[in-house]
Amino acid sequence: MPEKNLISDKEKEEIRDWLLQLSVNQNQEPVLPTRPCDCGYQIYDASLKCFKCKQTWEPCIITGMPLLKNQIINCQSCGKGALKDAWNTYLQAYPTCPWCNKHAK
Repeated sequence: MPEKNLISDKEKEEIRDWLLQLSVNQNQEPVLPTRPCDCGYQIYDASLKCFKCKQTWEPCIITGMPLLKNQIINCQSCGKGALKDAWNTYLQAYPTCPWCNKHAK
């Protein structure tokens, strides 16, 4: 269990304010973020599988988001992948891989 939050109090407040504004504003249509699959089909941004072409992606061991090309870094001990930004943020707070618990570089 993390001993401290990975986001600042300011970021938490911004998220809270955004959620309150979204819940109060009835004119705004809720829309989930999407991204194009390699086949061109639009899929949910966090989807690990394209339901048109069946392509799959491994999940980031920190965020659960799909590991897309040019965004991946692998643990040198266990080889599991993470998104570079999430990995670097995680390592600022914890010196070990969240998957294998070995010292990460």
